[in-house]
Amino acid sequence: MTNRAFPMKNVIFCDAQKTPTGYDDEVLVDEITVNLIMILAGPHGQDQRRRLGAAVASPSTGILWNNEMDDFSTPHHPNAFGIPPSPANFIRPGKRPMSSQSPLIIFDKTPGNRAKRVLAVGGAGGSTIISGVAGVALHSLLLNANVKQAVDAPRLHNQLYPNTTSYEPNFPQAYLTDLKNRGHIMKRVQNLTVVTAAERAVDGQLYANSDFRKGEESSPAGY
Repeated sequence: MTNRAFPMKNVIFCDAQKTPTGYDDEVLVDEITVNLIMILAGPHGQDQRRRLGAAVASPSTGILWNNEMDDFSTPHHPNAFGIPPSPANFIRPGKRPMSSQSPLIIFDKTPGNRAKRVLAVGGAGGSTIISGVAGVALHSLLLNANVKQAVDAPRLHNQLYPNTTSYEPNFPQAYLTDLKNRGHIMKRVQNLTVVTAAERAVDGQLYANSDFRKGEESSPAGY
């Protein structure tokens, strides 16, 4: 945690949920480039932020144009996921938009394991990617769930703006009641982010799970 971000720890409590004004709203700009991501979205590399993309098709090919520009912040307007505009993400010449993409590759560096890869996780779903990917990793690494259990487990999401905590059906009621008692505004949704994960299990075999939340597109295209 950076020195500038550390004070945030003093305003986050486990026993209560504050309103957005109770947290520091300073935007921290990461001035160090540390991302290296390769993405092929869709069968032809087309990235659609929302269903039907920009809702405009090419008159010559009929292919839907994407709406990746929505990843930029527009002054005075929240994005498609309800997140308010951030000056650090305003459109400028030569800039790329910020993204919630949070792919994880986790290694076991126990002596003798030669930094063996044990888990890879990636997701789709805008601002819900971060909580979805983190949740799958936590289920796998801390709760000893296999990759099937970790991906299929019901999810929870809160992004502060809007200040609601979304949860999927079958999320344990005891936890929902406890969160409500702590001041969370609860909202049931059918599905949150879509996460795909692969793990190297203790038996040395590789296992993968494609999220059922993607419906008929959750099956692998090939092997």
